[in-house]
Amino acid sequence: MAKNLNSTNVDSGNWNNAKRYSDSKIMGLLESIDKYETISQLGFSSPEEHMNNSNMSEDEISYLKFHAFKYLVSKLIQLINNSYFAIINKKADAESCLKKLVIVENVFIPEIEKDVLDKQLSLPKYYSVILDVVQNIKAKINTPLNKNNLIFMGNRVDYDPMEAKRLIFEEAGAIPE
Repeated sequence: MAKNLNSTNVDSGNWNNAKRYSDSKIMGLLESIDKYETISQLGFSSPEEHMNNSNMSEDEISYLKFHAFKYLVSKLIQLINNSYFAIINKKADAESCLKKLVIVENVFIPEIEKDVLDKQLSLPKYYSVILDVVQNIKAKINTPLNKNNLIFMGNRVDYDPMEAKRLIFEEAGAIPE
């Protein structure tokens, strides 16, 4: 029995998975990374949150900053790992960013965490320097992501499955039902 060529299966399929993957594994992470960056820097994700929690001590705010920083580094590593297979252009840049993040995760975070766990809740003076390093990495990782069309599509050609179907029938000299 012949397949029904008018089936909507032509309209959907595996080619749609790339968008879903990109939305959840790349764009979703980019959004959460921005939130964690703000909390790492300011202690809160919004001015409203800050006003609602104005009674928090500096130690409590430092605690929030540090834990958001851990998430920031973790999510940046996850972003690079999720997109690494698709990075062809600027792969060395992505690798460099990943190596620096792993050093921050394995060397600096445990050192800061030791200070925080030792009840010295205020962050060490070098915290802002390490945060700047991670923020620069965050800014740099966008270049390889974008150069590989993982953020913005360059020279995008829209695929119209119905138009492709029409062309196939036209070339075959058949008229679709």
